[in-house]
Amino acid sequence: MTNDASGRERDYRMVRAAMALIAGGDDAPGDPDVVVIVGREIRDISQTKVLLEMLAAQKKGCIYIAMPPLGATSRAPQVHVIRWTGLPDARFDVTGRCAFWAPDEDGRLLITSQGGRRGHFEMIDGRLVHQEGPPPGPLGAGIARAARRLRTKMSSLRDVTEGLEQMPSRRIESIDDFRRSFEV
Repeated sequence: MTNDASGRERDYRMVRAAMALIAGGDDAPGDPDVVVIVGREIRDISQTKVLLEMLAAQKKGCIYIAMPPLGATSRAPQVHVIRWTGLPDARFDVTGRCAFWAPDEDGRLLITSQGGRRGHFEMIDGRLVHQEGPPPGPLGAGIARAARRLRTKMSSLRDVTEGLEQMPSRRIESIDDFRRSFEV
């Protein structure tokens, strides 16, 4: 997340909007084994390593939403799906450079891989599930619908400042920083 107030609020709104639209409503349960993280684009292997170490420590997968810089409103966020797949070793299945996709103006958001070539992800019975093949409809139109719905949901959220006060922004650079972020 960003450290400036407007960036933090935008990121927090994105987390709440994405969770609600993927799960099927504000009160719909999400996947307890998947966290949603909003941040900047991950550009080097050390950032990737820290993220995977953090997720392995919690035995969780992640929907990582890489937000464009503030002011770059025309660019949609990139979505990376990182699924925890292995015990005893920490193993992950990573599908990067994805996008949110919406079947219509009311359906749950799906996450489609680039061009749908590596399938798509959807919430089924409270679990984020990988499905073979692209989403059931034109990719470009579905991605545009998803972007519209996310913007609408983000702007309609109320009481986000209360949530921000309860969720302090932390710079996470190591596994110890991540563990401390879960302490209440």
